[in-house]
Amino acid sequence: MHTLLPLALLLLFLCPAPNAWGQKNAVVKKVAKTITKRAPYAAKTRAAAAAKKLPSVLAQTDAAARKAALANQAERSVFILEGSDTEFLSTGFVIAEEFDGKTYLWGVTASHLIDMYDDTPLMMFRINNHPVSFTPVTILKGHKDGADIALLLLPQQATQKVKPMSVSPFLPKTGQTSFSVGYALGKFTKADKRKILEANPFRLVTSFELQHMPRRGYCGSPLLNASNEVIGVHCGSNLLKQADPAWRTDLKRHGVQVPDISLAVPISRAYDLLAAYRSHTQQGILMKAFNIPVGTLLPHQHILQVAVFKNKYLQQSINGGPYIDPSHLERFLKTEGADGLLITVYDPGTPAEGCRIIDYIVNLATKEVKQLPRNASAARSVPFRAKKTR
Repeated sequence: MHTLLPLALLLLFLCPAPNAWGQKNAVVKKVAKTITKRAPYAAKTRAAAAAKKLPSVLAQTDAAARKAALANQAERSVFILEGSDTEFLSTGFVIAEEFDGKTYLWGVTASHLIDMYDDTPLMMFRINNHPVSFTPVTILKGHKDGADIALLLLPQQATQKVKPMSVSPFLPKTGQTSFSVGYALGKFTKADKRKILEANPFRLVTSFELQHMPRRGYCGSPLLNASNEVIGVHCGSNLLKQADPAWRTDLKRHGVQVPDISLAVPISRAYDLLAAYRSHTQQGILMKAFNIPVGTLLPHQHILQVAVFKNKYLQQSINGGPYIDPSHLERFLKTEGADGLLITVYDPGTPAEGCRIIDYIVNLATKEVKQLPRNASAARSVPFRAKKTR
């Protein structure tokens, strides 16, 4: 008679675990009912107790399986970026590109990391407990203040060793929970429960990623959703104890409280770089204000300021930062009775050209947009004057 209990529980563990808790509980109840019909009282008591604990056991099993899957993924997909002239170690990961009937593997990291190396860095993997390194064939870069993403093309022989990570085609939603994996001081580290505080095509803002832990080298790590799909590239953090930049002051004025935060670049920006590389045409984010198309924010550009004007005077402005949504430039501004918006974009240009400023003037009545580029040192030539509002 006592053989029924171990056999029943063995069957439980051999059955595939359903994903939804409701399904798991249904399986538990069904098996417990079967045991109840066949087993005497003592066995029934033990069976009921075991069935009660089963959901937590299954949860532990799921967690262990997920941890093993992540470890395997890290071994084949996440790498350490290493240069010959520096001790600085940083993180990157692999994604796939389908182009012209072929599959290409690209290493992804943060653009500001590439700027730290004088020579071409190596992508260091540890596969089957053996070091494996690759030298990138091509490097594509955004700008550290814009699309802080760099792409490193892996040689064809790398396809036999490394595997790309799955990429989500969707921008995450505010309030969702994410996590990241990468190398902090050369040690593989997982940062759990990174709540999405802001999600727009320019930046993902999350809760602080590694509280009370070493963080050096963690930039370039993949930010993932609950399905283990990449949604962004970790590019840094901004602590509350640090000096407040202008955008923090602006948000405070608008009642937005900002704690310690971490930042990521949406993974879609990596594909902007790839599209530009393949098509030889610039790709970027379509900026909009009140659904009026304003212009294209390219991977090397970033927004300096958005302001509202009325009767030829600037009424209010907010400085650029990770909470500025290029798709909704009117956010945080009081626009009742306003004539238009002024969007100021910084373009670092090339060493030969030098940096420049682009002013976009949006007429809210006619929905017309004027684009006024100028040298970064030149005065603004817009038909209205500043008005002190703070």
